[in-house]
Amino acid sequence: MFTGIMVKGTITEIEDCKYSVNVKVVFDSPQQWGDDIYEHDWTWGRKSDEFGPLKYLKLIE
Repeated sequence: MFTGIMVKGTITEIEDCKYSVNVKVVFDSPQQWGDDIYEHDWTWGRKSDEFGPLKYLKLIE
């Protein structure tokens, strides 16, 4: 999820931290938020209760 919408992309990095898992996603197409254009962003999920945008992550081949 990026700015509240579902977007498709490729995971390029994974960080497994003490309290969360963070993934860097390179978007299939650039995403605009305000005046800025994003080609990638980090998203996360909290380990203790799975809170965060990663609960919407769907891996495909």
